Amino acid sequence: MLATLLLVATQIALVFIRGEAYCPTIGCKIVEDASPLSSTWLNLAGFFYLAVLAFLYVFARKGSALAREGVKLLLLAGMAAEGALAAFQYRLGSFCLYCGVVLSSIVVLNILQGGRQLVRAILVFLTVFFAAVLLLIPQPLRMEKEAFTAGTVAERAGTNSGEDRYLFFSASCPHCKVVLAALEKDKSAGLKLNPIEPADELIPGDFHKLNNNPTVNKGVLAAMGIDTVPVLFVKRHNEMSILLGEKEIMSYLTPKVVTKEVKQESMLQSEQSSMPAETLIPPSEGDACSVETDCTKAP
Repeated sequence: MLATLLLVATQIALVFIRGEAYCPTIGCKIVEDASPLSSTWLNLAGFFYLAVLAFLYVFARKGSALAREGVKLLLLAGMAAEGALAAFQYRLGSFCLYCGVVLSSIVVLNILQGGRQLVRAILVFLTVFFAAVLLLIPQPLRMEKEAFTAGTVAERAGTNSGEDRYLFFSASCPHCKVVLAALEKDKSAGLKLNPIEPADELIPGDFHKLNNNPTVNKGVLAAMGIDTVPVLFVKRHNEMSILLGEKEIMSYLTPKVVTKEVKQESMLQSEQSSMPAETLIPPSEGDACSVETDCTKAP
């Protein structure tokens, strides 16, 4: 318990010193960015919870029956909170290692209280977990820049410093190759390449290569409820637009003078960026490839 208390205290200190908590994995970062609650308040609540639990443990070891019952109730409350957090991660499609460590410590403490306490703890956890999975509606995703750049394998600066593009693609996707070729020709915006698996053969020679792991990009897409590629994220200042599929992306890349409809579509895309992940408009059929399987059909 003391080790977990020290871990949470360290996270709180990092938040005040660096301005953000330590995220050992990209999953932790995705969960933190997508959470409607501040990581500062979550860690403070966790520290207060563990401190009270440790205080009651001291009196329980001295023979206080009331403190012993208080410990058991607090441990069940902790399992309920962890059940809700686990459900949030499940709906988000990302696992937080830090959260898993805290959950493990609470499970161990329940085990030390005996078999009956453990059964109660499991029942509380599963009840809250399944209820939250069924009822939880994810908040609009608020991805930070780090969530995108963690899987960027190559980048190129653009002549227009006000716009950056992040292309999520697959090496086996013909639609992705069409989009990548068009983006390569358009040097007006900065371009980051985020393949969902190694795709060195598709990286143009004028791009600066980065030593990042591309497999984390699947987690970013899963966190947004997206299961197809290509996907283009367009960041202008503080706004993020999401374009799904070859047709939508190619329409966006068409010169702005084409039609008024392009402007209307751009407005719709801007609105989509603030929608919950599950309300994103899917790409047209035959316009994209699944992130889970190879796509060899010619465009």
